[in-house]
Amino acid sequence: MKNYINLINKILIEGEPTNDRTGVGTTSIFGTRLEWDLRRGFPAVTTKTLAWKSVVSELMWFLSGSSNIEDLRERRYGKGNEGATIWDANYENQGKALGYSDGELGPVYGNQFRVSPYKPTTEVIEIPIRTFREKNVDTPKLELQTPEKGFGEIFNTNNFGKVITLSKVSEVGAKNSIYKCQFLNTGSIRDLSRPNLRSGTAKDNTQSQSRMDILKDCDVPEKLYNLWYNMCSRCLDPLAVSYEHYGGSGTKIQQSWKVLSNFSKDISSVPGYYNWLHEPGYEIDKDYFGANTYSASTTIFLESSYNKNLAKVRGNTCYKVTYNKRTELILFLKPFCKEHNLPAETVRCSIKDKLYWSNEEVKIELVNSSKGKLFRYKMYTDQIQQLIDSVKEGVSTGVHSRRNMVTAWNVSDLDKMALPPCHHTFQVHVNSKKELSLMWHQRSIDVFLGMPFNIASYALLTHILAKITGCTVGKLIFTGGDTHIYKNHYNAVSELVTRTPLRLPELELPEYDNLDSYLEDDISSFKLIGYTSGGALTAPMAV
Repeated sequence: MKNYINLINKILIEGEPTNDRTGVGTTSIFGTRLEWDLRRGFPAVTTKTLAWKSVVSELMWFLSGSSNIEDLRERRYGKGNEGATIWDANYENQGKALGYSDGELGPVYGNQFRVSPYKPTTEVIEIPIRTFREKNVDTPKLELQTPEKGFGEIFNTNNFGKVITLSKVSEVGAKNSIYKCQFLNTGSIRDLSRPNLRSGTAKDNTQSQSRMDILKDCDVPEKLYNLWYNMCSRCLDPLAVSYEHYGGSGTKIQQSWKVLSNFSKDISSVPGYYNWLHEPGYEIDKDYFGANTYSASTTIFLESSYNKNLAKVRGNTCYKVTYNKRTELILFLKPFCKEHNLPAETVRCSIKDKLYWSNEEVKIELVNSSKGKLFRYKMYTDQIQQLIDSVKEGVSTGVHSRRNMVTAWNVSDLDKMALPPCHHTFQVHVNSKKELSLMWHQRSIDVFLGMPFNIASYALLTHILAKITGCTVGKLIFTGGDTHIYKNHYNAVSELVTRTPLRLPELELPEYDNLDSYLEDDISSFKLIGYTSGGALTAPMAV
């Protein structure tokens, strides 16, 4: 790791002082490159202590596709532990400012790596259409949380209108539980007993709360509260305007989603959530997946116009589709195709139409008529799995792609992220000896705190990708844009450069041929053998 020390000295000697977003100030140079031969040892910084468990847990968090720091916390410390993560400050400062709650960070690294909405895939998924569901066909089975009876229920009162239960406050015997409830007429929230609710004698004798007081009690953004409240009303309240078309027609709410806190925690996993949160004209929809239950696994956020067009569909025809010499079965909806001028012989759809089909010409021919099934292209691209599949194909055929890249720099999502990606792109190369090398680019890099972490993370990723694809490791290469040292890191950096780099450790990790197995393993399975360091050096992180 001498090259790391050399880079620090270069910045101290040649760098220029700059002002930055955080207000701390830096000494910076632009355009840097470092390289490590992974066959000679694992590039863990030894002049200060490397937070190895944090490195492993964050990488596996990225690879899992999650963008919630509670998932990272669980990977690092175990379930139920409240230890700190390196993303906590970003959540508290930027995440909450964007309107996120319950640890959500927006579409950051994991979301871009595993579920980025760049283009439709050629894989199709089969989903039912509710319009043609037979009466005796069961709703798709869901794994539901089952809270105590009474959450999300609406009761009539004798003199104060309707009241809905929000959460349980206490339990006094089997029939005398106390619930936090909201009166729908005034918006006031108070604690009520179940006997009062059942008998209709509950009284709204508290002062009506303002909307901000209600949201403070519920601890969710106003827009999210309104979404949950409207969903509950149309499914649970027989007097609601749209109840006839929802609750009265069999539409249900997943039991745990009747609890506001559960709903606000789960909703960010629903596709299109970030669009709905930041852009006008989106609404939650369950018909896209043909479900009659609102839940995390059966809903999606769609543009209102698209959702209305989908709701108009009453007929369908099944076609055989040939695209890029591949034949797949797809169901085209007659009224929908007609409305969008999609002829029966050649279908040409643009992704801007939100149809998520191909923007190439597709030849189709009538096969038969069918009811109850709908085929759509998947909306998301799993970049990591695509890269793994491509590398494996190259190893098998001997023809290696020069397009084995993953990027997190999705311009349309940048303003929705708690932190736009610093290390935003990496590329994988395999040579004739089946040695897998990785190069990553970083637009902005904190050399003292961040760089040792990033080096170790991408080195570990290189080893994992090599194991999965049947390769051995080759080189790890870093290229950087704004490469800087923060002013409040000078004392720690001055101590760091006086220390002598020690012998590099070796990496020990499980040998799996698929990514899921690594994600399911405990972080303790990833070990640095023979690692020693010059001791801890700390400095504040600029947020």
